[in-house]
Amino acid sequence: GTFSLSGPAGAALFKAGAASHMWTGVPPGEAWGLNDLGLAKGFKRVGAQQQAVAWSDGNLFYLTTGAGHGRERAAYAANSLGVVVGATDGLACVWRRELTGAWRFEGLQGQTPKPDGSGWEIRGVGTSGRGYAINGCGDVAGFIQDDNRADPERQLWAAWWPGAGAARDLNALLPSGSGWNLLEARGINPNGDIVGLGLKDGQRRGFLLSTGLRSDGEGTHDNTPPTVLPPPDMLV
Repeated sequence: GTFSLSGPAGAALFKAGAASHMWTGVPPGEAWGLNDLGLAKGFKRVGAQQQAVAWSDGNLFYLTTGAGHGRERAAYAANSLGVVVGATDGLACVWRRELTGAWRFEGLQGQTPKPDGSGWEIRGVGTSGRGYAINGCGDVAGFIQDDNRADPERQLWAAWWPGAGAARDLNALLPSGSGWNLLEARGINPNGDIVGLGLKDGQRRGFLLSTGLRSDGEGTHDNTPPTVLPPPDMLV
């Protein structure tokens, strides 16, 4: 969470009824939850830049550094294996910690750094995106904004990355005529059930969707065919 002692709000750890800053001083920042390993994630302001960070056992890890090109950098969630998901410069990504202790970046939208360091080349899908949640199998849930889609009402779509692989549009799992337009996926559990935000007949509503892919806790799937539940309203 965040709190302020006497100035800008800083990321905080609350334990045994007491709060303490997660880094020295009080630079602005936020922490968004802990995984089972005690790994926290969020962002920290460094000068004019926002950097994605992780924190564990009193140690702060910068997942991003340098100029942010004016777009969001933040770590939103981590699974039980310590894989962190979020966004770098407004594009969905994950970070995996190597045996050396270094964090390895993986773009979920096919992005790679431009040679001159001025931004990203996207060879995948979408013009921006976020990864908001990740389960123990490594399946990621979030959203993609694709300004290249002809239909403006379908440019923002709830995204699902099975095994942090290629992005899939969750709307493709819906039955024809459902009346839904799924916009953002915000959570995913070990059974592959996803919750998020969407439009139902033009009204903003929450949704629950089953992808039919279940984690066995070891990072594999059972390949159950996707189903929607509960049809047709699936309201939360």
